[in-house]
Amino acid sequence: MRHNVGVITLQSPNGDVKTSVYPECGGRIGSLSAFGDEILIAGSAQDDPLAWGCYPMVPYAGRVRHALLNFDDKQFSLRQNMPPHSIHGTVFDQAWKTLDVTSNSALLEIELGDNWPFTGKVQHHVHVTSQCLELQLTVFAVDPMPVQVGWHPWFVKPHATSLNFGAMYERDSSGIATSRRVAQPKTSVDDCLCDPEEPLTIDIGSIHIALASDCSHWVMYDFPSHATCIEPNRDHPMASMMIRSFFRRTPRSPRNSRLKSKKSPDIEEIFRQTFDRARPFATHLSYEAIFSLAGTKA
Repeated sequence: MRHNVGVITLQSPNGDVKTSVYPECGGRIGSLSAFGDEILIAGSAQDDPLAWGCYPMVPYAGRVRHALLNFDDKQFSLRQNMPPHSIHGTVFDQAWKTLDVTSNSALLEIELGDNWPFTGKVQHHVHVTSQCLELQLTVFAVDPMPVQVGWHPWFVKPHATSLNFGAMYERDSSGIATSRRVAQPKTSVDDCLCDPEEPLTIDIGSIHIALASDCSHWVMYDFPSHATCIEPNRDHPMASMMIRSFFRRTPRSPRNSRLKSKKSPDIEEIFRQTFDRARPFATHLSYEAIFSLAGTKA
């Protein structure tokens, strides 16, 4: 149901969890409250779209160095929305279409747009249960393409966390993750981490929140005094020297295709492999990720 123009309000069946979805502001979650406590940093269309709510990052997350994408022996220029780089995809600051709404779920969709050199679209499914917010992103690719998805939640600063990972990817002088794995430091970070030691949890107000995803990598940004970002990414940030893309056929064509490699090749080689694997498939290809936040009274 809607409570004002451009915002969709969803509520769990028991009324404990409420969320506001902003289709016109990047298809993001603009507010999330559990048992009366607000969990996300709020904002509006007038605010920096990179800095509030929980927004989808599609078709890439993180920085693309110098906003240049190499694919199929061609180089494509992306928008420099964090000069000199491109960051967090093409849809977080665009208006999405609303396909379906119930009292506790919404389905949004958007084309990847003119800022992406390939044809495709993404759907964002938002579902509120009695104690959980469940998010799902599905990319439908008409053209063979590299793709990565993730979410960027801005959590109200937690007063307690358990966010431990087996390794972190070292950043270079441009602030872009490399392939070198190092230990997670005890200090604040703005880095990509992997091998999470589950459960990942944060405590905000009276709410104990468990974070879960089928994404393999997480970016954590906890320098701000008012917020902490814990971002599930389907793989290592695309802006570094590697990306792994997973295409699977839709029900019209059920075979799977995975990009496999025993090592982490450079980005041009991965794009080549991805294109070669995807070329024989004439039908839509899709790529999915799931993110859930389960809250209980602390």
